[in-house]
Amino acid sequence: MRATLFGLALASLVSLSGCALDATPAGDPQLGADAELAQRLPPLQRARDGWRAVAAAIDTVAQQVAAGELTRADAGLRAAPTTVAARELTALVDVVARCRSAFERVDQQLDLVAAAEELTAARTLAAELPPAVAERIAAWQLGLSTLQERTTGMVAIAAGRTKKPAAQVPAFFVDASECSRAEFAAFVRELRELVADASTREARFAVVAERLAAADLTPDRLQDLLDQEPRDGEQPIERVTWHEAAAFAAFRGKALPSEAEWALLAFGDGGRFEFPWGNGWSNDPECRNPSDRTPAEVGQGGLSWRRENGLRVHHVAGNVAEWLATAAGAREAPLAGGRYNLRSERDQREQAQGRHEVRYKTDTTAGVGFRTVLRPRDFAPLAWPR
Repeated sequence: MRATLFGLALASLVSLSGCALDATPAGDPQLGADAELAQRLPPLQRARDGWRAVAAAIDTVAQQVAAGELTRADAGLRAAPTTVAARELTALVDVVARCRSAFERVDQQLDLVAAAEELTAARTLAAELPPAVAERIAAWQLGLSTLQERTTGMVAIAAGRTKKPAAQVPAFFVDASECSRAEFAAFVRELRELVADASTREARFAVVAERLAAADLTPDRLQDLLDQEPRDGEQPIERVTWHEAAAFAAFRGKALPSEAEWALLAFGDGGRFEFPWGNGWSNDPECRNPSDRTPAEVGQGGLSWRRENGLRVHHVAGNVAEWLATAAGAREAPLAGGRYNLRSERDQREQAQGRHEVRYKTDTTAGVGFRTVLRPRDFAPLAWPR
């Protein structure tokens, strides 16, 4: 810790009156005979003990911040001694408050600019604290910058409440469009390059098993994926299994949406809209793909009611049904939004309104695709604080 008024005050107390404060009048006859010193010494001892307690609290809380434990750090500051005022303690209170504010802004509104400003201010305040505090804040700044880069072109969905399922959903980013054939083909090529040096199915699986753990792959499922020859193009990838969709998401550092995330995306906070494009059924290509024979290009038509910072969301319903997240080990998973090749208008309406189709995760039905989300809390480079 840098030499500050806090350190100077503690040193002054230790040397005050030319005596050691650990001595007591009762333990030293000479000190005990000095009535004035005997009267002055106990308050000085109490002050010294207060400074020591503050120093210990600062050290403990600084270590917690450096470890990314903001909740514990905040609790530690609330319990810190208040008998003496230390500049470092005041700075630490401000640092923790600004860091917590930064992550609350991300968690609720995905306001990355405001969060970055809070972290910058916190890092400036941390100049008076142990270096590990500023290093942790710098790491969060780098993670936030990486998050901004990775979410370019994605749409920010602020936290909100859904009716079905009933849930309070933290903010997340979502792809503006469904995964295209071209995007999926690029993924398969990259995956092949990654396992190119492995000679067996088991060896290839070992290379990617940890990275793609969320996809519940097996050596055989991975090989089926590697053997694909997806066509390029801007139509959505379809006939893709849940495992393959989840593998794509994990490979890109993302995930498949949960049912609640899809509902918040489609209908808004509190279910304000009847359909993903707004209220009222429509066969307008600007709202949904009216064809029952071919999917529309992922970035054309099917516009959501959402207009976020100039970005539009396409085909939340009615183009390809989109795989959603499911419980680990489950054999089936929900599909949201309805497929373009549904023949019944009743099914089209009901699925656009949120009734999910459920299929085996190994299913390769025509008209089944996906899009991905990115949750800041799960974004590894950001190292979300505990």
